[in-house]
Amino acid sequence: MGLHQSSSRPRMTMDKFMWQKLARKSVKWFASREDMPAQRTVARLQEFLFDRAYPVSGAPRQHNLPHELIVSLTSYPRRYPTLDFTLRSLLDQVVKPDRIILWVTDADISCLPVAVRNLPGIEIRTCSDLRSYKKLVPALEMFPNAFIVTADDDVFYQRSWLRELLDDWSEDAPTIRCHRAHRLPSLPNGQLAPYRTWEKDVQDEQSRSPSKDLLPTGLAGVLYYPGSLHPDVTNASMFLSLCPTADDLWFYWQARRVNSLYVKVGSRFPQAHWAGSQSERLYDVNLTANDEQIQLLFQKYGLAVNSADTINNC
Repeated sequence: MGLHQSSSRPRMTMDKFMWQKLARKSVKWFASREDMPAQRTVARLQEFLFDRAYPVSGAPRQHNLPHELIVSLTSYPRRYPTLDFTLRSLLDQVVKPDRIILWVTDADISCLPVAVRNLPGIEIRTCSDLRSYKKLVPALEMFPNAFIVTADDDVFYQRSWLRELLDDWSEDAPTIRCHRAHRLPSLPNGQLAPYRTWEKDVQDEQSRSPSKDLLPTGLAGVLYYPGSLHPDVTNASMFLSLCPTADDLWFYWQARRVNSLYVKVGSRFPQAHWAGSQSERLYDVNLTANDEQIQLLFQKYGLAVNSADTINNC
């Protein structure tokens, strides 16, 4: 990957805001330019900008969690042209996971580009076509005692990304930790407010404390500890019928069923997407589909957000 700036280079540290401005502009300019013939060339330019916009010093080190640490993600052919850029950013973390696993379907593995296949340190595994759920469900089934961090396939992850998720995690008071979260407002009649009214990408002090009402968003990365999710989390027939396109919602409800709490970490997560990777997004589908899926989950399980709430574990 590109060069990383150390604390001995104060000029680059002073200039990081200029690099961040250029990085944000590159994301805006090239977000959905799928027709761009030089997509990988532009992604290389973005990699250069992202490296300098979010510099992190420090030598790589091992984690100190009590169990194996896995970074898990999935992808599909439309995202393959820039997938290796995301994978390299995951390989370049200050804190090293025990495994980085890329899950793809049997039908899609033959399309993986050489740039992905040749990356050392990436395990490529096949699984059933569980849509976006492939990022977590197969890993939960195969490694039930591991700490699993989910990542997306179209984003640059700065070198401190994994370290920030792990910092201050405590076995005495375990929490699901995330870089980005929305807050669920509940209504006085016990109903859940429409998705468009949720408080998006919260940054307040309350979000830094263990909370029931934070919905982690998978884009920015989420750390799940062993036992943090109800066993039904891997039930494909249930999640594909209740919320087929909203894995974040499913994981939230399955965590609340076992009383897991959430904490938001770090500053605002920079959504540094690669050129051409945003022409097809679940986000666009879920702008209209989320409320329907939320209601199905609410009817099935109830909602435990406020202290007086209960949730149905049946």
